[in-house]
Amino acid sequence: MKKSGVHLDAEFNFYKYGPYSPNLTNLYYTVLDLNEKELKKLPDVELTNIEKEILKKFKRNLNKWVSSAKNLEFYSSLLFMSRDMYIQNKNKEKIKTLLKNYKPGLFTEQLFTEAYDYLEGEGLL
Repeated sequence: MKKSGVHLDAEFNFYKYGPYSPNLTNLYYTVLDLNEKELKKLPDVELTNIEKEILKKFKRNLNKWVSSAKNLEFYSSLLFMSRDMYIQNKNKEKIKTLLKNYKPGLFTEQLFTEAYDYLEGEGLL
């Protein structure tokens, strides 16, 4: 969602399974620990039309990526390396080499091409 323009107020870094945010993890566990009475006290949130469109696109992408946890890891790692990781003279081949080195158990040429083309087609790269 961050790549689609939603401000999450969460910083991400690269971790074992891909992008990771300690802030987002803390928020998740905080909300998870709330009881029903506390949850009802949370304010309703109105989404703008732009936010609704971003959410639709996010859901569509997420449905494609989460056909397996490994796909989600691969797509999110590719996206993070392409957009957030500092790589000198970054290009598609450097991203491919980096991804192959960081994710050798997941990497295939076919998956890389499919993921790269899909993310580029969605305007995320």
